[in-house]
Amino acid sequence: MITAIAFLTAFVLTFLASPLLRRLALFWGVVDAPSDRKLQKEPIPLLGGMAVYLGVMSVSLFHAGQIKPLAPLLLGASLIFFVSLWDDKVALSARLRIFVQLVAATLLIGAGLRISFLPNNPVWDAVEG
Repeated sequence: MITAIAFLTAFVLTFLASPLLRRLALFWGVVDAPSDRKLQKEPIPLLGGMAVYLGVMSVSLFHAGQIKPLAPLLLGASLIFFVSLWDDKVALSARLRIFVQLVAATLLIGAGLRISFLPNNPVWDAVEG
């Protein structure tokens, strides 16, 4: 039951934050501008991920005692979120973004997080076997 309440709370917070962050993105100029290589005709606001991040992190921090095992996952997600937010504003290189994603993944692996629900995973079966 607590999972359903947490999910609904995160959903509502994200839903409510989205229009506000859309307006802020347009005001601050954090947009994907039209160009010859893109299909859109108008600037697209880029802070939608922030609404999702705020919704999930708000619920996560409120239920901190129950989600302690997820702390490495939240840390990795935060690292990727902040680099993505920075990328929205200044267009970082693909190398830097991949490097940060590899650091986040390494942190998760180092913390012992594993994807165990995938059947017949040849990579992990070979590593752990």
